Amino acid sequence: MRPGATCEAVKAGAEARRATLRQTPMPQDRRREELTWCDHAERVLCDAGLRRDWERARTTTAAPAVVQHLSRTEAKNKAERDARLAQAAADRPPYLDAYLSTRASAPGFLAVPAQEEALAAAAREAARVTDQAGCIDRALALRQGGQPAPALAWARRAAAIRPSAHALNVLGTVEREAGDLAASERSLRASLAREPNPLRNAPGHVALAATLRAEGRAAEALDLADRVLESDPEDRYAHRTRAGALADLGRADEAVRALDASQPLDPQGALELVRQLRAQRVAAGDRRGVAVAEDALRHLEEGR
Repeated sequence: MRPGATCEAVKAGAEARRATLRQTPMPQDRRREELTWCDHAERVLCDAGLRRDWERARTTTAAPAVVQHLSRTEAKNKAERDARLAQAAADRPPYLDAYLSTRASAPGFLAVPAQEEALAAAAREAARVTDQAGCIDRALALRQGGQPAPALAWARRAAAIRPSAHALNVLGTVEREAGDLAASERSLRASLAREPNPLRNAPGHVALAATLRAEGRAAEALDLADRVLESDPEDRYAHRTRAGALADLGRADEAVRALDASQPLDPQGALELVRQLRAQRVAAGDRRGVAVAEDALRHLEEGR
């Protein structure tokens, strides 16, 4: 960001960055994290006081000297900002770092030679198998084991043997986790075309909603979750998806209500999502949203 850039220029740059993130293959957790920090940077750079700190730090080589010249108000703002960032970091799900280490850390994940080789080797092995159920089981086991490239080869083989809704759901999920959101959306929409009934194909609706959230299309994801819940009000995955989509839209109150509804069905899942909601609202500087999430977190923890 150039010194002296206007808030309009900052917003335009942030929007361009968001568009790039949505189109770049990467795991959905990494994309969501990057989008959250992009929102946070936009807010900071459009705040006059925080922007002064940033400009000063950018042009000063000795960081301690910057701190020494901060006014009391600026120092307080900096301390509060650092505390928010520390809280957001502390709220990262405990499994996230390990999860990301097994998946893409840069665009073009499947273009990495080692991943290309793993994909090709698994595809050769899978080509000799004609049992679709066995291919699906293998794809799911590899996915669970953090091996997205071989999982993708087996999922593709399962869908090639017979493109059932279930096989397409597995393929779309693995494609999303391998970072290919466009392919994931195609596979999951094909699943819904084969079985559009949200009661009989709830997994397809929920999986497509997850892909749409990863693409930044939370409103469409919310609609899919609502369709499932109209047919089955006790579908815990749809409740979690609905809460996540509402959180993405910044609707903290409704997200917490959705989690309250899911809590009896999925207590641990509800707790994790409230922690993520709090981290998201902290990074966005939404004090009211943080307060709502913290109240819900206390309520859930007291009820454990």
